[in-house]
Amino acid sequence: MRLHQYPTYLRQFGICRGTRFYLADLARAVLDPYARIYYSQGGEDTILRTFEMPAKGFYVEVGANHPEHRSNVFEFYRRGWHGISIEANEAFVAKHRRARPRDVIVCAVVSNTEQQVKFTEFHNHLISSASSEFAAAMKDGQGMTVATEKWVQSRTLTNILESEGCPAQFDLLSIDVEGHDYEVLTSLDLGRYRPKVIIIEMHDFAFSTIPTDRICQHLQKNGYELKGHVATNSYFKDASWTS
Repeated sequence: MRLHQYPTYLRQFGICRGTRFYLADLARAVLDPYARIYYSQGGEDTILRTFEMPAKGFYVEVGANHPEHRSNVFEFYRRGWHGISIEANEAFVAKHRRARPRDVIVCAVVSNTEQQVKFTEFHNHLISSASSEFAAAMKDGQGMTVATEKWVQSRTLTNILESEGCPAQFDLLSIDVEGHDYEVLTSLDLGRYRPKVIIIEMHDFAFSTIPTDRICQHLQKNGYELKGHVATNSYFKDASWTS
């Protein structure tokens, strides 16, 4: 991040937070100019920058969780991007509205069918999920404690993007919904809305299973190429995107 962007930080985040971000950049530039900052859990935002992203772009994130901490898109927001963030935890929706006012934040559970689904919030909010199988595995297999369980009406991603005026082509789609990722992905009409890059959580991915993996097969059928997999996330690029 260029250090002369202090006024931009102030406009985006106000005096306290803007100064904090600026001083962090300044300290990094002085102490270790080769250091790179990332906000995501495993450096996903650093990997995403290798895809020649524009200076100012548009993202959609499903399973937004905290607006800054372990976020795949917050570094892009700091650089001037904006987008649509979707999160089912109402407490985090409120945090998003305060921390990222340029974004549209939607409180919803996303799925490929619109129906009543059970959303399980764990005390460890990072593993909250609309997948009954995943929630059961966390409760019974790993002993995670549940904070709340509630029934909510799910929405498709296509429906949400249409309602919020999403551009037909945009730069980045991030999906991180703890075991419900395929349902979110297939709720998007990729003939109507076309992200250039998709990052999606795939816990059980293995390169040997690509021919039978349902996420890989769905995206390849729709013109996306698998560009890599790191930790629990796979990265796909629209094969028609050349710039």
